[in-house]
Amino acid sequence: MKVGRKAESDVLPADSISLFSFGPKLEAQLGAAIEDLNAPDEPLLTDLEDLSVQSLETGWADPIIEQMASNISVASISLSDPGSESYRISEDGFDQSEIEAEKWRLLATLLRGYGQNTERLHVPYYPLNSELKSESA
Repeated sequence: MKVGRKAESDVLPADSISLFSFGPKLEAQLGAAIEDLNAPDEPLLTDLEDLSVQSLETGWADPIIEQMASNISVASISLSDPGSESYRISEDGFDQSEIEAEKWRLLATLLRGYGQNTERLHVPYYPLNSELKSESA
C-alpha cells in the first residue's frame, strides 16, 4: 500500500481524488480484499510488489472490485484508455462533501482504472473541487 500511495503522490496533482485518498480504513479493507483473493490464475500481490509480473491482463482488478464494492457492477464502468502516467477519469470533479456518498462508486471506478494497466502504470484520478467559493467584487 505504501508503494501505491507513493506512486500516486509522485504523478498526481495535489487537488485530486485517487485510490489512496480514502484513508487507512478503506486501505485496510482493500488490503484484506486483495489478500482474500487466492485464485490460482491471478498474479499474487507479492509478484506485483516485486514487479516480477511482466504484464497483466486487462481487468485484473475486477475481482477486487467485486469483493470491495459488491453493489456495483464491473460491466457498468467504462473508461477511456489511459494516455500518460496519470489520467483524469472525468472532467467533472467532486467536492469533499460529496465523496462519502459516492465513495463506493469512486473506489470501483478507480480500481477499474488500475485494472486497465497491463504493462505500464497509469494512475487514474478525479479532480477535487475547491471548497472555497470565489467572491465577486
